[in-house]
Amino acid sequence: MDVHKVKVLLGFFLLFTIPVFAFEVSIEVEETIDINAPVIQYQYGTIDLSYTLDYINFFWLLSVCNDNKYQPAFGDDLYFGYYFFLENGGFAFKYNDFNLTVGRTTLSDMVDTPYSLYVSSKISPALLMDISFDDGTFFYTSRWTELNRNSALDFPDRGWQYNTYGIYWGDFTIGFQDSQIYTGRSFDPEYFLNPLPGFFRQYTRVIPGRPWQISGNDNSIMGFFVEYTPENLYSYGQILIDDFNANAVFNPDSFQNPNKIAWSFGGRYDLDFGKIGFYHAGATKYTFQSAGGVSIDEKYGYSFYPAADYTANGVILPIKLEDNYLGYYNGENNISFLGDYEGTKWGIDIYGSLEFSLSADKSPANPWHEYLTWTEDDPSGTHFLDSELLEKKLVLTVGVSRLLTELGLENFKLSTTLELGYIRNVLKLVDVPLGSESPVNDIRYWAPSTENQTLFSLSVGSVYTF
Repeated sequence: MDVHKVKVLLGFFLLFTIPVFAFEVSIEVEETIDINAPVIQYQYGTIDLSYTLDYINFFWLLSVCNDNKYQPAFGDDLYFGYYFFLENGGFAFKYNDFNLTVGRTTLSDMVDTPYSLYVSSKISPALLMDISFDDGTFFYTSRWTELNRNSALDFPDRGWQYNTYGIYWGDFTIGFQDSQIYTGRSFDPEYFLNPLPGFFRQYTRVIPGRPWQISGNDNSIMGFFVEYTPENLYSYGQILIDDFNANAVFNPDSFQNPNKIAWSFGGRYDLDFGKIGFYHAGATKYTFQSAGGVSIDEKYGYSFYPAADYTANGVILPIKLEDNYLGYYNGENNISFLGDYEGTKWGIDIYGSLEFSLSADKSPANPWHEYLTWTEDDPSGTHFLDSELLEKKLVLTVGVSRLLTELGLENFKLSTTLELGYIRNVLKLVDVPLGSESPVNDIRYWAPSTENQTLFSLSVGSVYTF
């Protein structure tokens, strides 16, 4: 028998048998029809495994899919064209007010909103280590996430440090947040272990003229949030600042660099028939991008990868923006509004949302788009949705799910999700204009086009837990 086929059979045997005897397992299967996908119909399945003791939770989630988003390891002949994706794998330790999580997984922003700014609500799994403390009065989180290490695509080693500090005061939660993207190494123990705010850590370590100066480059962003949570209400406000130009306030006729600012606010109210929410967010142009010039690209943009596309199955595919942004998933140069509903009726869990979004030029990887430097973006200074064309997107999402308890299948859940939408002047990747390419940076960037697009996706799935 072919050695690869042996590996396939052994892999599926381990995947479906060992967890059954050792841990609690849920199996999820989903089939999706998507008119905008590389294939019209595809299947998605997961094995979700967990084992919990008094202080430790071991977790593991592996998925398989055939949507051609990523390339199968051995082509279409082996694994039937499916690729494997490790979505979770690690353990969490909790003792009194202290928590530790390590492994490949996803962890959320401190602020509970679809439009979170520092950690995307659609964050992709990554290798991370998170320590947190919360005694009901004061809370603190230090989280390291690996972005790139030993990249076969020549990305520099990159890491991400996220910190949150704050207090509870009656119905209010008040916090300070900061993040750093650093290059030249994928893990920096000083950033992870030192609770000093990132701005000070950055400027005591990378500035020249001292014997402990480190190589690489860092970028620090910071801001604040407030949550107000009286009975039946959750409301919040959050702000993120990368660069703030005080000259715009105190000396508007002087030299102006772009303000790089994002904001988010909203909340939800718990009524007898369910929860109703409304959220708003936006970000100025260049907010989540790197810095660069004619001969340099710092590669410290607020993204998983300093790139806009990749190759799978011999085809160049764009990296979806929500798969690349570490923070606010709609990215910079955007304004968005979202209303949603979540409730239960006749034993059926119901979710619905309607989102409207405007976007202009943006890029997680190219510092200044069609320009060599930001000063060429005339007039210099802050820009926000001032392109000739804007992408206009309206998306309706409706999902329902139900446990089949009446049939004696209390561990079996059926679900379906429908997404309908329309995009006018859809964002497309475009090349840097001839004559404006930098020797170190000719990465394509996203810009509104003259094309329009209809969205339709229908997913039907089931989950069985035992």
